[in-house]
Amino acid sequence: MDSLEAETSKRSVGASVWTFGGFAVMSGARLANNLFLSYLLAPDLFGIMAIANIILQGVQMCSDVGVGHCLIQNAKGDSPVFYNTAWTIQLVRGVLIWTLLIAISGPIASFYAEPQLRLIVVALGSTALIQSAASTEIHTAKRHLRIAWITSLEVASQIIGIIVMCALAYKYKSVWCLVFGAIVSASVFAILSHLLSKTVKNRLTWNHESACELIRFGKWILIGMLLSFLAMQIDRLLLGKLGDFTQLGLYHFAFSLSLLASTIVERLSNTVQFPILAAVANSSSQNYSERAIESRQSLLIIAMALLTLLFAAAPLIFNHLYHENFRDAGWITQLMCFPIWCLVLTKTIDRALLAIGDTRSLAYLAFCRLIFCSTFSYIGYVTGGLQGFCVGVGVGSLTAHLCLYVPLRRCGIRILAQDIRFSLLAVLVALIGLTVQNPSLVANLSPNVGDPALVGHCVALALATVFAAAISLQQWRVVVGRNGYTPATD
Repeated sequence: MDSLEAETSKRSVGASVWTFGGFAVMSGARLANNLFLSYLLAPDLFGIMAIANIILQGVQMCSDVGVGHCLIQNAKGDSPVFYNTAWTIQLVRGVLIWTLLIAISGPIASFYAEPQLRLIVVALGSTALIQSAASTEIHTAKRHLRIAWITSLEVASQIIGIIVMCALAYKYKSVWCLVFGAIVSASVFAILSHLLSKTVKNRLTWNHESACELIRFGKWILIGMLLSFLAMQIDRLLLGKLGDFTQLGLYHFAFSLSLLASTIVERLSNTVQFPILAAVANSSSQNYSERAIESRQSLLIIAMALLTLLFAAAPLIFNHLYHENFRDAGWITQLMCFPIWCLVLTKTIDRALLAIGDTRSLAYLAFCRLIFCSTFSYIGYVTGGLQGFCVGVGVGSLTAHLCLYVPLRRCGIRILAQDIRFSLLAVLVALIGLTVQNPSLVANLSPNVGDPALVGHCVALALATVFAAAISLQQWRVVVGRNGYTPATD
């Protein structure tokens, strides 16, 4: 390993620590926020907000031309002309997004027969304009693995937004508390990104060559983002129409909790794995496939540890911490661990395609996920209600992941053996957890136990904690031993 690659590896460990630490803080704050709000707001209000958020995210993703990814991947990413042209495109996109949301807010409210959705979509849409004004240093910092700076901004803005949200909810108990909290969080992040910027001073700039390069790179990303949005949100869009807002609210809570594992993997993939693989690809290294598979193993172990804990803890969390209206979200969370694991298998390797500029394959993958998830989730709901719906989402996610093997094989990356090995271990752990959680087994082993279900859940959580800690510690030793970690400085 040459000195540059060794230094990059060391900084990647530091970046991973910051990413994981920031994620833990934000997830803890979000969990505390959801717990507090569950006692103040009814499940249907969260269902309404979920629809508004999905519409906003959809319009954002459908107009994403890959500005951030291009700034990380392109050799000109640190050029003022290049990143200022990117910032100008970003601002124009923000204006267009808000204008479009204003135009479609009425039809959306009519489709879901919920009048207040119209104003909620318009107000929430302002966050797209606010976010578009954020400094492009949030992307160039990722390029150089300066993750501490980005994480600090994200944590500060989210906590301030949560405080505002909770204060308003305590006084008014309205869905608008969620909307204003989101606006405040976006505003704080955009303002701080400029005030605390170390190297980038954005101003309106237009360079034809840079603009063409940005748009050319983002052509397939735009198509891929459109399909990705539909693929990732089609379950909630369908459930909002097939079921009711109460079901959607419960599903949204369960999905959000189970998505934690995929979210941390995606953050690590975007902030650490992708910049490193892009550097390896640009250096014409011969060991690209080996580096991709090697970096994926660490992400899979992290995801397995988190999903193991979530699977064991979900019944305890929703039965004993949340309001009783949300108890059904416990078993929904456990079912959703299956599709989330399939999503993790995809998210831990798809950046390897982006790093070599193969954005077309990502669009193809998103299309497969959209078709399979929508088809199987619909069939599942019709045949088995909400339980069948969750299983259908999992079957669709697994089928879509198998489609990824085709473009990866063309790049010389083979992951089938790795997928089977980790998936069998995950299934084994889940079966052990279900067995231990069985109240009848606990009652037979300990007849004097007052609440067999609670004891079973606690034992399962304890075993899951030991397992997660063991595999995480083992992987940490491997990474530190290989890279000789020293903390990265910004």
